[in-house]
Amino acid sequence: MTSEVAGKSGSVRVASLKIRDLKKMQNHEKRMDVSGQNRHVRDVAPLVYSDGQIDIAPPSGEDGAMWGSTLVHDYERHIAGARRNKGADAVALHAFVQFPTDLIEMDEQNERRILQAAVEFINKTHGGDAVFHARLDRDEAGRHGVDVFFAPTYEKRSKSKPQGEKWVSLTKFGKSLALSKYGQNSPAFQGRALQDAFFEFLSNDFCVEGVKRGSKKLTKDKDRVDPEVYKLNKDRENLSKEKESFNKEKRRYAHKEAQIDFIRKSIDKEKLDFENYKNSEIKRIKELSKKNNVVGFALEQYFEGKIYVNPNKNIKSSDDFRYSFSFDPEISKEEQARIYNVFKPFMNSVRNAIAFFEDMFREMRLTKEQENKLKSQYSSNVRSHLRDNGFEL
Repeated sequence: MTSEVAGKSGSVRVASLKIRDLKKMQNHEKRMDVSGQNRHVRDVAPLVYSDGQIDIAPPSGEDGAMWGSTLVHDYERHIAGARRNKGADAVALHAFVQFPTDLIEMDEQNERRILQAAVEFINKTHGGDAVFHARLDRDEAGRHGVDVFFAPTYEKRSKSKPQGEKWVSLTKFGKSLALSKYGQNSPAFQGRALQDAFFEFLSNDFCVEGVKRGSKKLTKDKDRVDPEVYKLNKDRENLSKEKESFNKEKRRYAHKEAQIDFIRKSIDKEKLDFENYKNSEIKRIKELSKKNNVVGFALEQYFEGKIYVNPNKNIKSSDDFRYSFSFDPEISKEEQARIYNVFKPFMNSVRNAIAFFEDMFREMRLTKEQENKLKSQYSSNVRSHLRDNGFEL
């Protein structure tokens, strides 16, 4: 999850170095190690602070002997004549000073500005004479971080040395800063005090608009990871986002497929309904074609398809039929009402016509040819009978 101050805050992370660590850092600066080669994404030489000046180091791949200065050489020059606790393994400190990525647009001028600012901040918070070497790697993907190497020095006076002598202390100024801010000088409070000081430096000295104080640590775990690990974590985060996006699209298409399946089933149902309707109509027409249903067939012809005549077997008499009438679904409600209003007064006449013709057919035994001939004849007679009784559409 991205922090609210990500890209808008700076940070300083400090680690102690032994002499062998200094040599490793020197090889890394010259891109003579695996991690340095892995981080290399462009052929641009780093900016290096050495002996109080900023200069561009030779391109990677050139002989290290051609360099005007080296990390170890700068350290030795810086502590020359100074005393230190010989029992301590650590000989120097390394600070990675991260500037706000969203608030500083990186160009050649700002590259020099942040390198100089990082040196000034470490010197300001560590007695004024601390930094012996600093570097801004410009061949990496990110260019807002500065590596600062320092060994704070101070003048120590005693009765035996009233004129004072130069000493190196890696802890004196960090503890002093923490005590002045929090009244405690444990490593956790030293780190917190340094973050406070860097936020104030960015706001007041470096004048970065919109800068935020970085989130305070809640645990004692290491909170700075190597760029390779950071990149791996970002790749995992991006992969997780892509996976979620893919799953979201997958769910969306699954929903579309469900909609399509629903429409397909609806169409299949409509086809089935139509088949059922068609079959029922065929059955109905067949019924109307029978001898006893000539009247219903004739009525349908008279109403020109606007009314369906459905024969129903009379349960009281095996030889008798009753008729029910229904409208074509495509006929509007207004048209249905009009037909019904016209049809209603002449219901008795229609019933009389049906009874008249059914009585005639009941007494007859017809061949198919005779039946077809009479269908046409009596259909015409039914229409005439209705007209004679005043029924007109």
